[in-house]
Amino acid sequence: DTVTFSNEEEPVIESTIVTLGSGTVNAGESVTIGIDLENPEVMVAGFQFEIVDWPNYLLATDIQTTERTEGWSMFFNEQDNGSIILVGFDMSGAGVGYGTGSIANLTYQSTGIYSTNIQLSIVAENSVLSD
Repeated sequence: DTVTFSNEEEPVIESTIVTLGSGTVNAGESVTIGIDLENPEVMVAGFQFEIVDWPNYLLATDIQTTERTEGWSMFFNEQDNGSIILVGFDMSGAGVGYGTGSIANLTYQSTGIYSTNIQLSIVAENSVLSD
């Protein structure tokens, strides 16, 4: 799943893109999904993403920073609808430098025995990048 963030101000800058990785998980096991950020022209100091798994067969269990977000604080909370709200921010103010690469690794636990594809999506209208 890919979400593009862009501004409508002058001068127009290149879009910032957030992408969820993919993976395979067996019933009762865990899988770690990378969250990548492509930010060629904008420093990113924080973010909030709503991530939905459909059907709701996954439970988020852990979030880890990466080399690009070392020293950041990251938290997630499962919502009543099964989605998660993931928040990350940099208290030092340095932010994520320009570039491309992983900003977080999100671990999910399979919640049951099933045979289906599960789709992970970022809900763009409930997600924010901050500079």
